Amino acid sequence: MDHPAPSQGERGFDLFGPDIPEQPVILSIPHAGREYPQNLLDRARVRPEMLHRLEDRWVDLLAQPLVERGYSMVVARAPRALIDLNRHEREIDPAMVVGLPRDVPLHSSAKLRGG
Repeated sequence: MDHPAPSQGERGFDLFGPDIPEQPVILSIPHAGREYPQNLLDRARVRPEMLHRLEDRWVDLLAQPLVERGYSMVVARAPRALIDLNRHEREIDPAMVVGLPRDVPLHSSAKLRGG
């Protein structure tokens, strides 16, 4: 099994698996990120443990056996509390973030209302 590619500046993901994938599928794990920047923690209105509830915690570890079988896997580093790759950039719960710009309209959705 190959090791994760080395960090390249501000890259927001890690790539696992062979340089030339043996399988025609690339696994994407967008909500397993566990790197919480201090500025996010400083601005959050909830304890870090509450932010962890947003993660698909350890899904990347569950998928690791597939990497060992020749699949490639892309795992987000940034946590869902910072960026949810399946949401619009303005789909933000204003109760969770301090200092949102007032002149930027926010989007509402069923996902947002559901937590």
